[in-house]
Amino acid sequence: MMKTWRALLVGGVVMGLSVGCGDPDNPGGEPNQESNQTDPNQDPNQTDPNQTDPNQTDPNQGPASVTYYQHAQPIIEARCGGCHGVDDIGGLELITYEGVYSNRLLSEATIREGTMPPWLAGDECTEYRHSFALKPEERELLLEFFEEGAAEGDPADPAPPLEASATSLSRVDVELEMPVDYEPRLQPDDYRCFPIDWTEEEPGYITGFNVSPGNPEIVHHVIAFYAPPELAAEVEAREAAEEGPGYTCFGTPGISDENFGRPGGVAWLGSWAPGGLGIDFPEGTGLPVEPGSKVIVQVHYNTYEGETHTDRSAVQFRFDETVERSAMYLPWANPNWLSNPNSMLIPAGDAEVRHSFGFDIASMLGANVRIYSANLHMHLLGTRGRQWIQRSTGQACLLDVPRWDFNWQYEFVLEEPEVLAPGDQLWIECEWDNSAANQPIIQGERIEPQDVRWGDGTTDEMCLGIFYVTFE
Repeated sequence: MMKTWRALLVGGVVMGLSVGCGDPDNPGGEPNQESNQTDPNQDPNQTDPNQTDPNQTDPNQGPASVTYYQHAQPIIEARCGGCHGVDDIGGLELITYEGVYSNRLLSEATIREGTMPPWLAGDECTEYRHSFALKPEERELLLEFFEEGAAEGDPADPAPPLEASATSLSRVDVELEMPVDYEPRLQPDDYRCFPIDWTEEEPGYITGFNVSPGNPEIVHHVIAFYAPPELAAEVEAREAAEEGPGYTCFGTPGISDENFGRPGGVAWLGSWAPGGLGIDFPEGTGLPVEPGSKVIVQVHYNTYEGETHTDRSAVQFRFDETVERSAMYLPWANPNWLSNPNSMLIPAGDAEVRHSFGFDIASMLGANVRIYSANLHMHLLGTRGRQWIQRSTGQACLLDVPRWDFNWQYEFVLEEPEVLAPGDQLWIECEWDNSAANQPIIQGERIEPQDVRWGDGTTDEMCLGIFYVTFE
């Protein structure tokens, strides 16, 4: 049944999509616009050396009203601790009081700016599962905690923990490890694709996904792609053409990009960022997979020059022989942006450019499309994006990202799936800032503004939605 729907999509509007992001002129992938690691030689929390006691406060103010153990610890553990363990990426440890106190000024600044935790979805669109966003009252309490000096409180009487917001993979049926250790070659960001043979000998469905990072200190995020058996030789040739394990890639794995999302093309399997414990796909659904396929694991490494690290990460899957409904990750963009890149022009110097696209795909298919999750992809000039269903009765918001950040691209699982029925239109809108102040830094220098269009390179742009869907 899934192949039937995919065949229909081939001739339709959205499946003209090509989302490759490889840039032969920039083999390191993303320019180092901003690293997510803190400089180990810089102490952002340097304070008056006379203030050594974290429980010491201004005598005119009395004791702190908000303390770590009685107030802040449950929030920090639930919203921040998953990413900021002792050996996790960035070296910013927030699972002990000592770590929180040492990083108090940086933590306060990022919470105040809204950049941490990096939950990009706006809070007025819809409800999502597994949100790790700070609630308004939690944000207010943490800011008060840091403003008062981050007092320790009484470790013998801690506040009860909050309910964990993270999901997890319920079981591991297939684990595929990188064949050999890899030492990142490019600083601070190295994007590398590692093809791995799919090991199951019978067709079936991937029903859950997770990543086991080999070196959490440098693994920033991971995306897994599926290459069907007919592309296996092309994948092997791509890897053989470059020295060392894997090959350089950015965005997609650069294999048959013109067929991305089409029958016989590369497809999205899942993504992971620090703190993630994996996810089961919606009950009764799964992504079809065939024997002889390849799983291409794209890893974003974040390292400093002069450091030596190696990694050997693994991807984990839940696997079932049958499911009730075959699913797919549906890419969504205006095909005119691909066939005529000037139709998505972002003029040099323009600080506020918008492009949008909507289409009634359900009528074209003659079936309902059930949407379980939404994701957004732009490059480095993006500032915000939105996805919604336009019905005759009004709009149903799927995703609103008021502050785009290329470094934190998540799949947002809807609390309740939305059904796209014939007559409804699925819309996407993106906004970019192409002013001089928002240009990326490449090889140590901020580039000059230039006209930008849809394209594969890191200095090109995209406006792409990715939806986990089934057809009914």
